[in-house]
Amino acid sequence: MKKLLFVFIMVNVFVHISAQITTFKGTVKDESGKPIDYVQITLTANDTLAAYASTADGGKFFINNIVPGSYKVELSMLGYEDVGMDVTVSGDVRMNFVMKENAMMLDSVVVTTERPRTTTATGHIYYLSKKARESGNPFKALQEVPDIVSNHITQSVSAIDGKKMMIMIDGVKINSGIATIDPKRIDYVEVNDVVSARFMREGYNKMLNIHLKPEKTLYQFYEYGLRNDFLHYWGSTWGKAEVGTDKFSVYVNVAPEYTHDQESGSDGLIESDYYTKTIKQNSESSSKAVDYTVMLKYKASPKDYLAAYFQGNNSSSHKETNGNGTFVDYTDLNLTDNSLTSDYRSKSLSRVYSGTLFYRRMINGKMTFENYFSGTYNFNNLRNNTVDIYPDEVWNGRSDFDTRKITVSNDADFSWNINNGTSFSLGSTTTYTYDRLLEKCGSSPIYRHKEWDEYLYASITGKVKSFMFMVSAGYSGIWRQSADIKDHYYRPYIASSFTLDMKQAGSLQLSYVLNSASPEVSMLNPYDTSTDSLRHNVGNPYLKPQETHGASLRYSYYRKGFYAGAILGYNYIMDRYENIGYIDDDGAYTSTFINLGHYSNIRLSAILNYRKNNTTIGSFLSHFIEYFPGEKAKKSFSGNLYVLQTIGKWGLYGAIDYTNFSYTNISTRHNLTPLTSNVFVSYNFTPNLSLSVGAIHLIKNLKSKMHVKDKDYEMFMLDRQDVFHPYILFRWTIRKNTQKQMKLNNNILKDIQKDINLQDRKY
Repeated sequence: MKKLLFVFIMVNVFVHISAQITTFKGTVKDESGKPIDYVQITLTANDTLAAYASTADGGKFFINNIVPGSYKVELSMLGYEDVGMDVTVSGDVRMNFVMKENAMMLDSVVVTTERPRTTTATGHIYYLSKKARESGNPFKALQEVPDIVSNHITQSVSAIDGKKMMIMIDGVKINSGIATIDPKRIDYVEVNDVVSARFMREGYNKMLNIHLKPEKTLYQFYEYGLRNDFLHYWGSTWGKAEVGTDKFSVYVNVAPEYTHDQESGSDGLIESDYYTKTIKQNSESSSKAVDYTVMLKYKASPKDYLAAYFQGNNSSSHKETNGNGTFVDYTDLNLTDNSLTSDYRSKSLSRVYSGTLFYRRMINGKMTFENYFSGTYNFNNLRNNTVDIYPDEVWNGRSDFDTRKITVSNDADFSWNINNGTSFSLGSTTTYTYDRLLEKCGSSPIYRHKEWDEYLYASITGKVKSFMFMVSAGYSGIWRQSADIKDHYYRPYIASSFTLDMKQAGSLQLSYVLNSASPEVSMLNPYDTSTDSLRHNVGNPYLKPQETHGASLRYSYYRKGFYAGAILGYNYIMDRYENIGYIDDDGAYTSTFINLGHYSNIRLSAILNYRKNNTTIGSFLSHFIEYFPGEKAKKSFSGNLYVLQTIGKWGLYGAIDYTNFSYTNISTRHNLTPLTSNVFVSYNFTPNLSLSVGAIHLIKNLKSKMHVKDKDYEMFMLDRQDVFHPYILFRWTIRKNTQKQMKLNNNILKDIQKDINLQDRKY
């Protein structure tokens, strides 16, 4: 009876709220009756932004889900006088506005207007200037967003603070990329520093969501690019095309690439109670791959969207390593010749195929349902052959692994915009994974891993005047069988953010997350996958997920192109899995994983970004302190500085990165070349035809020193990698009527799984 009463009360509350929601729409024209596009329209109540819109084709605007009340309406547009008035909303409102041209002229002064940044519960919303929208390049337009680094030369977008960032368009994961977007269609850009439980479990901790204006009729997009490193270290080419109408479109992308003579080397010293080994190694590797994508999207009705895509990747690689050194065997001190030689050969073949079906239903103006159904097949063959010639014996190690991974998942999400200040969503994700590892020429049995993951989540976002909040929670149940070891467990997920918008003084955000990361399948496999004569790599099928509690305080300030931010973060990890090892009776070191217990870290970061005219300067600095069980605090520092400059048809990008140390519980890596830099210079013959030259690194070799200390085992390794590869890049883009694309403009996020790495270790 109590449950029925509760349901009755909630239904009445929701009906009461829904009954009060109204709409505000109309048109904006100039004095001659010509519609004006891109006019900014804001509704404020008590000096707080309540709603925002901009006019589309025909000068029309539409704002939905308005709570009845008194508002101040303001219209602004570069070249026109501002319009402002008070309006009372008690039902659906339709108003038409007329804006007068601003005839004021100033000598040698360029007057620009900038839409104010809006603070949300999880980040900020940025509105691009008219100059950015008319730049003809979406990556150049996005440079006005200070939370990200958008490079129009390399056509790449990344988070300025280094976080793993999901890129969405109109809130959709299935989309055909930023490159296909005409910047005139960008309505606003949303950056979320805290993601909900829905995406947190996928490993993302930041989100870029590009919102577009709806358009119609036929459009075409074509792009061809070619890149080659001097002389022939690495090269790639690609062709993209998208053709469609307001009902149907096709997107195709084919991108082959290769690497050749990639050089690296290492100098190592390994000591134990049984032996001392020194070795100097040089490696050379090459690879080739082709990535291809086909996507279809269909707008069945104004409320229904469907999309389907297939993505494949075929790749192969080989590596050769030669080494020589010394080996002193403490169990046989009568040996007079301590010379050691090593020869290693590796070949890898990979085939990965992934497909997704997407459906979105706009139930009404407030409710939306989305469903993703996807499947992936991953095949990898890895062949290794190692010959180590010791003073008293020859060791020959050979392996031939076949791995197969099949993943099927379904993701359903329901969202409800209750009003302008409150939204609610809930959903579920079901995932089934099957892995099989077969060693063709060894004695290990077939390794099988089966896992069923059921995940439920819910989120609510709200606003009370200048205070905003987001609370999201999820619960995951995992049932797995790994090497005949059965296990099941349940893990919670929490993402929460509380933001205070202090207007001109900036914004303050407090967040807390609880994340449970499951171990990789390679960490669970109990069979040896090493081809090293003195080392064995085995997994632990009894590993549990590690649980991370994270809290951060972030201050953000933005005014007239200047952005500054400060972040204080703390993480506490329980059941953290790490490498450990032991030496067996033959003197070989066996490396495996266990759940170590507690671990914590503190990060203090600063972000600075300044943009004026065609110049952007940005920097991110971070001080990191780690606390491993039973050890002193380990400190590291990292930072970067970048400059983006456009002068006429010329473009310049330069960056400097610095990182000094990185740690695990038993290892320390010291970067002997902590300062790296890269530079790109481009020339645009036309807005759609460009030629670029550059280099990822301006030094010959990257060097780092690794020290591993684990009980009676100690290793010193000096690694070096050839990285100076200047390149030339050619890009030709054709856009026809791209301003008339479907609203579901789409960027396919590459959720193809990486090649299975059987020998992955953190040191």
